[in-house]
Amino acid sequence: MPKGTRIVGLIAISWIGFIAAICWLIVTAEHSRVATTSLLHDAAFHRDFDKVAALIRAGHSIDEINEERVLGVCIRSYPCEYGVTPLYVAAFNGDREMVDCLIHHGANANSPVSGPYTILGRAASMLGGPVDVHGTGMSPTTPDETKLRVLASLLNAGANANERKYEGAETPLEMCRRKEVRDAERLFASYSRKRD
Repeated sequence: MPKGTRIVGLIAISWIGFIAAICWLIVTAEHSRVATTSLLHDAAFHRDFDKVAALIRAGHSIDEINEERVLGVCIRSYPCEYGVTPLYVAAFNGDREMVDCLIHHGANANSPVSGPYTILGRAASMLGGPVDVHGTGMSPTTPDETKLRVLASLLNAGANANERKYEGAETPLEMCRRKEVRDAERLFASYSRKRD
């Protein structure tokens, strides 16, 4: 076999090996993709009050943050699915009863979470006007009365209506003013007076 043919053959074999290695990495990465949504997040999302209580008794952290990992590296952490606490999940879903349950068990209404919103900020973002929904959660058709009850529960638990997630971000109160959600503004004002 001429030398040039061997070189072309080796290059072809190397190229096929390279493609096979890339395919193997992709398949391995997909199979090693682990959404570390905790059992507690799952129970909060599915409104399983008994399971929430049992998991907390078993020692699960009430303010645990979830994230998604591939090959052990965090690849995604965003609101609505990853980088949030069980309380955030319940607040985003507009589930006042689960919000109250988690707070009763010691959830921190000011727990730091990933993304552009605090827990109270995410609940406030769902009020009035265009709704900022990524993935599952409160729908634009969830009544504002239900959303206000979630806000009230979070405020009752000490959530800060004036907290900015980052420099230049709107506070939950400013967001409600911009959207002209007067009921929320009055709610924030009443909790502000109680604290003063």
